[in-house]
Order: sequence, then C-alpha cells, then structure tokens
Amino acid sequence: MDSMAIRFTTAAELSELKKIAKDERESQYEDAICETESIICDYWQGDLTGKHVSNEISSLWAQFGKRGEHDKREDKQ
Repeated sequence: MDSMAIRFTTAAELSELKKIAKDERESQYEDAICETESIICDYWQGDLTGKHVSNEISSLWAQFGKRGEHDKREDKQ
C-alpha cells in the first residue's frame, strides 16, 4: 500500500507561483489587446459594423474580466 505524505508549499515556491500567475495575467491582457486591435481592423476593412465591434469588444473584455476576478481578490489580501 502506498503511503501518502502532505507537503506544504514553501515561501520560495509560493513566491514563484505568484510570479507565474502574474506573468499569465499579463499574457492574457496582451492577448485581449491584440484581439481588440484585430476587431478594430475588421471594422476598418468593412467586415464588421459599429454595433458588432461594440458587442465583440464588450464580450472579449467581459471574458478577460472574469478570468481576472480571482486575481483581484488575491491582490486585496
């Protein structure tokens, strides 16, 4: 029978995990900006109407906001 052990995260590991999470948030933010620019380019090319642009950007940033909710709570601690 395998024995199970509990191991706690060290301060150094926790610090590294927080850095990874911050890097991931920044990457998601950059992705959202690029997608926003793409939507605007589609509008300039006539592929989207103003209403579509508004809906697309609102939807995109709402998704980004939901992904960032956990991060906002952590930042307040």
